[in-house]
Amino acid sequence: MNSYPAFREVFAPREGDSRASAVQTGPLVRVRRRLPSVGPDAALDVQLESVLDGVRSVVGAAGGGLDDIARVTFLLREVKDRGTLNDVWSRWFPDPENRPPHKYVPAEIPGGYQVMVDALAVLDGHRRTLKIPGVEHRDPMAMGARLGNLVFSSRLFAAESGLERQFAVLLDQARALMAAAGGDLSGLTQVTVFAPTPESAAAMERLIRDHWAEADTRPALHVLVTDLGGTPTPRMEVVGVVPDSPDGPDPDPDPDPDENPTGS
Repeated sequence: MNSYPAFREVFAPREGDSRASAVQTGPLVRVRRRLPSVGPDAALDVQLESVLDGVRSVVGAAGGGLDDIARVTFLLREVKDRGTLNDVWSRWFPDPENRPPHKYVPAEIPGGYQVMVDALAVLDGHRRTLKIPGVEHRDPMAMGARLGNLVFSSRLFAAESGLERQFAVLLDQARALMAAAGGDLSGLTQVTVFAPTPESAAAMERLIRDHWAEADTRPALHVLVTDLGGTPTPRMEVVGVVPDSPDGPDPDPDPDPDENPTGS
């Protein structure tokens, strides 16, 4: 049985930077605000390759590998550059059945760079990519993954009109994702909403607080107003915990072959 430190800083030093590269709590490793190791004038694909290589090095210094990566957040100066991101991501994780979820968000990047990365890894040795029957992204983006007893989603989305209907669809997707991982909505520990306007952000926050009326059972809630491009509807990201399986990872769910996938 693996033994993990209660807490430690992880060092994967690079020239000119002696700061800790990540922190580890038990099997969870958090890499935060990783910049490329190439110059800021390098092409975006080169910068993306560099930050992903940096994440791999940091997770490796903690004793893990690519199969332990649980979620990657790309902070991009321009989210319209996600086509380049898709190409690089597909090279790093060519198997859609074994991809960690990821997302891209707009941000100001220091040093003139075009990209910066946050990443989470769980030193579990077995990542199981999760699917939601009938739902998939147009980008090469997994809907979610389970590592150990932790569940991470990419952005859930709803194209329906009307915020109440959109929230209901997002909640159904979160429920399906947690079920695929072997749990249910009671295991959600965090819900993050990306809303296109302050008005939709306020409405989504109200709907979530109404759904989880008891504060002590409500997951941690973050509501962000941001433009992610594409259809201007709220998206949602979740993190959760599921019961440990005594027999190892749960088998993959059997999606409904009659469902037609939709894209976001």
